[in-house]
Amino acid sequence: MQLSNLFKGKNKEISFQVCKKEYDSPELNDLMAWFKNNGWVVQMKNMYVVGSLEIGIYEATNSKITIRLVFETYSGVMLFTSPEHEHLFSAIKIDT
Repeated sequence: MQLSNLFKGKNKEISFQVCKKEYDSPELNDLMAWFKNNGWVVQMKNMYVVGSLEIGIYEATNSKITIRLVFETYSGVMLFTSPEHEHLFSAIKIDT
């Protein structure tokens, strides 16, 4: 699968950074604890490795809402959701 196809059909989504590091760090631990403490279930869906670049795609679900978390080497963790659900993540959104 090509990386360009990862987000095909997802043009109604917005994205924002929720963690600066995609690997084990206190920041990442806090992020995952936030999801767990707020009733979200996070599961890995896909992993891509190209040279030193690694991309992990996770889905998080809570009731009827499903969002995506994209863990990318050098870019951190991005959250993808619909505009109407953006407000649910104001506590973890990083201002960039």
